[in-house]
Amino acid sequence: MGGQKEQFLLFRIRTSRDQRAFGELHRIHAPGLLKFLRGKLPSVQDADDAASAVFLRFWTYATGTHIDSASATLYTIARNVVVDFYRKQKETIPLDDENGEAHLKDSGAHERLLLQADLSIVRRAIDALQEEYQTVLLLRYANDLSVRKIAERMERTEGSITMLLHRAHKALKEKLTSHENTRSQNPPSSNKRRA
Repeated sequence: MGGQKEQFLLFRIRTSRDQRAFGELHRIHAPGLLKFLRGKLPSVQDADDAASAVFLRFWTYATGTHIDSASATLYTIARNVVVDFYRKQKETIPLDDENGEAHLKDSGAHERLLLQADLSIVRRAIDALQEEYQTVLLLRYANDLSVRKIAERMERTEGSITMLLHRAHKALKEKLTSHENTRSQNPPSSNKRRA
């Protein structure tokens, strides 16, 4: 979105605390924002909670401050909410019971565990990238946005977004290659118990 309609809605929120104008901005931006948050957070529930926090902070900010772009402001707030989430949480995946023994109850459990581990590696690699690279990758692939739409959201030119995507891909590839090289040089040792 953008342009005169968005500016009018933002003006109505700032001057009159217009809940219908806020509802219209919410209707327009919530689906993309949820996709973005679901790509950054470990569960759908966490993403939903974060989206509520984002819109609450946006309301508080928009009722007292002139905003040029609702989208840019929402995504900035969303990145801050994600940072706050990870500061408060530690991501743990329970693989063992209290005796330290792994349990794989059904035949698909092993495959799901491997997939979860691979996704965890990719997520850590993305999280290790600079924030700008994380954002552009998530907007492109999690939100399935065009370069033009990403440029609008990030308030940059299409050429700079294309270059940013290229650099983000290269950095992610380096992180994943580095992780794979580390794994091949240090294979996991067997954890046999001694009696």
